[in-house]
Amino acid sequence: MSEQPNVLWFITDDTGFGMLGYHNGPVLTPYIDSIAERGVRATEFHCSAPACGPSRFSYMSGVHPGHCTAPRFLKGNPTDQIYNVGFNVDIMPGTQTMAQSFQNAGYHTGFVGKCHTGVPRKTFNGHEFNPDDDPRDPDVSKKLQEDYDSMRAFVRGGGFDYAEGINWGNTDNRPLKALHYHNLEWQTQAACNFLEEHVHNDKPFFLNVASSTMHGPEHVESIDDGALVTEYGLLDEPITDVQASRESIRTRLSEADLPINHRTAGVLWTDDSFAAIWQKVVELGLDNNTIVVFSTDHGIGTANSKFSCYQGGVRIPFSMHWDGHIDAGSETHALLQNVDLYPTLCKACGINQPENVDGINRFDQLLGAGDDREDLYFEWGYSRAVRTKRWKYISWRHSDEQLEQMKSGTVSNAFNLMGKLSGDYSMHLHPEFWDVDQLYDLSVDPDERINLWNSPKLKSVQSDMQTRLRKHLDTFDHPFPEQADSYVSSDAYWQLACNTMADNKIFDVYFYRQKAF
Repeated sequence: MSEQPNVLWFITDDTGFGMLGYHNGPVLTPYIDSIAERGVRATEFHCSAPACGPSRFSYMSGVHPGHCTAPRFLKGNPTDQIYNVGFNVDIMPGTQTMAQSFQNAGYHTGFVGKCHTGVPRKTFNGHEFNPDDDPRDPDVSKKLQEDYDSMRAFVRGGGFDYAEGINWGNTDNRPLKALHYHNLEWQTQAACNFLEEHVHNDKPFFLNVASSTMHGPEHVESIDDGALVTEYGLLDEPITDVQASRESIRTRLSEADLPINHRTAGVLWTDDSFAAIWQKVVELGLDNNTIVVFSTDHGIGTANSKFSCYQGGVRIPFSMHWDGHIDAGSETHALLQNVDLYPTLCKACGINQPENVDGINRFDQLLGAGDDREDLYFEWGYSRAVRTKRWKYISWRHSDEQLEQMKSGTVSNAFNLMGKLSGDYSMHLHPEFWDVDQLYDLSVDPDERINLWNSPKLKSVQSDMQTRLRKHLDTFDHPFPEQADSYVSSDAYWQLACNTMADNKIFDVYFYRQKAF
């Protein structure tokens, strides 16, 4: 066997700190907790962009979403305009990715779970579906299978030798309503199959297991009704005996005196999946030299700041263990980001550092070295942000088209961070959400509720943070004005903002309501 370490990388969706046991969340996550207990937990790990697609893009490519060169991103973002970061970034075949680097270095690479870093599903084969189609209909089943085969080929084109158990995006975005369920046993089985195939291989392995949870649809409903569901249709019978039973989830939660809801059932179900995959590693004798990483794509939790550059959206859980190399129970407060994972794992595994990436190797910091990093950069929609250890600066600029529509009175709402005329997850949590320049002292205001941008005593801090942000912005092809248009200081703009504040439709998705977390 190779002396290079194996890599087992678990990543979840929509996971905040309070949704994990080792961060004192009122949940059961014994296996995920053990990763931190056996290794290092990072208290200041962040994503570059606070949503599924762009965050996963940054993990895999090592670059910020604004450096995406995929046709879909470039078509919608002409270089003479502010670019909009959203679900428009793709990992294209031929792109230098983390998986490609490991594959080129002789690793056996595998991917299981939620992809969400490629072209929209409907572009694969041009198949049309009715939401009420029956997945058991032979014609429907054939089209679903053809789409799935295209998905596997696409993922393999990104540097993976093995691609199974794939969810192309969120499971509730599948074209058939009958398939709007999670099925973690299907994912667990695919990961275990990879490991069983690999045990006969002299190469080290790199396995990315990307759970479709904690994102919706509702976990309890999936546990009850989704045992046959896959991306390509329905199984003939449920998958059993690959992880702790679904029935035991209720029992264990009740014994721990915990409620049974989307959050508690979902994290325990996910933990069961990851635990079973790790147990397969142990069973096959592959655990002695395996790096295990736990991360998520973006934050959510009680501070529901998903889809924003606030800390609740970009600061996320991260832990790693590698027995004999990382001190058990250690902790790092270094400024870390998901773009760093690619070069960091390359360093740990003795692989050449990737070129032309925004991330930097932070392996020494995970081992306990001091932190000399001064700041981190974030982007989402039409907002950009930078933070230091203490300060956070968020800058938001409307596009020329948005400004014209608001000034002319052709719209009755103000455009939000994403360039939409609807409510935003974080607008009720941050009192000065609509201020286009925001400065926060994270040492005393970690929830970012007191905007200090206009404080006369902080002019030097304001200038410094603007300079830091401009340093990052200058690496992109698109403009981002330092000064906002005067219209956003007018009463007319604030009236439109008030109209948008009254639009709470975004909270109609029940598993995102505050009480669910």
